[in-house]
Amino acid sequence: MGYTHYFPNKKRVTREVWAEVTNAFTKAFNSFPKTTPSGESLVLQYEYDENSPVIIDREMIRFNGAGDDGHETFLLPRVVKKGEPRFLFCKTARKPYDFAVCSALILADRFAPGSYEISSDGEAEDWMPALEYLRSTLEMPDLQLPIAVQTQNPDDAAIDDPSERGVFEPGAVWF
Repeated sequence: MGYTHYFPNKKRVTREVWAEVTNAFTKAFNSFPKTTPSGESLVLQYEYDENSPVIIDREMIRFNGAGDDGHETFLLPRVVKKGEPRFLFCKTARKPYDFAVCSALILADRFAPGSYEISSDGEAEDWMPALEYLRSTLEMPDLQLPIAVQTQNPDDAAIDDPSERGVFEPGAVWF
């Protein structure tokens, strides 16, 4: 299937909890680095072929990478309406916007635990740049990866001390 993140909706997210998710993601989004850990440009927009703004609102978070750096659109709804699919996923093909997808899913897991069953074709190490960025930018040193991502590679998930991985600092060179 390719490199994909899965986040089936398990329960409704209240407006109050969703506000926490979107407030944190907005703060992170507004400070995203211009490049990814691998040095690729990080440009987000509505669709890969539509240069409209990213949506972060009371009902959803929606974005894609720009042009060839986009793949499938990431759409995280607050509520899945009756008749809509509950099995949500986004195939990023490891393109630069994967950093933003991981960021959104980490925050959804933190503020709306149990609402989405988050897993990934990737391993914990693939998520670490987003996690370290969020810990630093949002001043949340205890922020963790979703449990299913942690358990995919127990050796990486066991590293709780940021000094063992290096710490992201805005403007710093990625490791």
